Amino acid sequence: MKNKIKSKLLNMFLIMMTVISVLGIGSEKIMADNDVVLIYSNAEDEYIDIMNKELNKKGLEDKVEIVKFSTSDLAGKIEIENKNTEADILTFSSFYLETYKDKYNMLKKHEFDETKIVKDFRNTYYIPFIAFSGSIFYNTIELEKRGLPVPQSYKELANPIYKGQISFPNLESSTTGWLMIQAILDNYDIKEAKIIIDGIKTNAGPHIEASGSAPIKKVQSGEVAIGVGMRHQAEMKKMEGIPMEVSDPKEGNYIITESFALVNDTPQIRKVLEIITSEPVHKEISAINTAKIYESDNVPTDSTMNPRIFSKPLTKDLLDEHIRIFKK
Repeated sequence: MKNKIKSKLLNMFLIMMTVISVLGIGSEKIMADNDVVLIYSNAEDEYIDIMNKELNKKGLEDKVEIVKFSTSDLAGKIEIENKNTEADILTFSSFYLETYKDKYNMLKKHEFDETKIVKDFRNTYYIPFIAFSGSIFYNTIELEKRGLPVPQSYKELANPIYKGQISFPNLESSTTGWLMIQAILDNYDIKEAKIIIDGIKTNAGPHIEASGSAPIKKVQSGEVAIGVGMRHQAEMKKMEGIPMEVSDPKEGNYIITESFALVNDTPQIRKVLEIITSEPVHKEISAINTAKIYESDNVPTDSTMNPRIFSKPLTKDLLDEHIRIFKK
């Protein structure tokens, strides 16, 4: 009798284990089907559009959500959440990611082939994908209508003749604004640099923008004649037939890179990272980059460009120092 009871109990146990096993497999499948990979990004629309296009080609339009933030908003969010962030992947300014890697130990190592990347940009915790440079651009019709000369340098933008006619990104909210500040602080002594920055701020008045792409919109609409921001955006507008030209400042076209980084690590998340760092995506992005990221890149460089990198390594501490100068 006892043997029969033991046998029945054993059979019941085996059946339960089989059911649990099957349900477990089913649960994993349901999670895999329903999980959404969340990407936090400060990238401009043109870059996000390229990523989304490739994700849609792979049938992942409902499996990935890219949430866009301004640079300062995303930085503030990560400072508060750090390891507890809901994001699975970050696309962010490389110098911020370097800070988070060390400060919060929140990034996972990627598996990307680093030999494909230009030596200066290699890092085992993030993969660069954007290299954009700063420049001056202007609305040809509006500049002529106002009888203003084409500015040839950032220093010239401090001239009172440009009062009310300049739009540029606020350094406190957009790292695009840092490109101009880097150029000024790298080319002039601190006393003269402060005078130039103060003059440009005075001339811009209410046109100091929270977004890096806002100046291009104001120049396109004719609200102001001159803008400071990302060079490639002005070139793209020109190609669309907008009356816009670039004036590369004599101080140089300073460069900032942005990168992909893993926060969470699952096969699904790594698959998404693999897609958004794939050759088709990079090929499209490199067409609007202004500096080489991959060794194989053939980035067309305009003869008027003078690509420059700031004399000190870009760090969050350096940005904070420059923000203090900018605010004063």
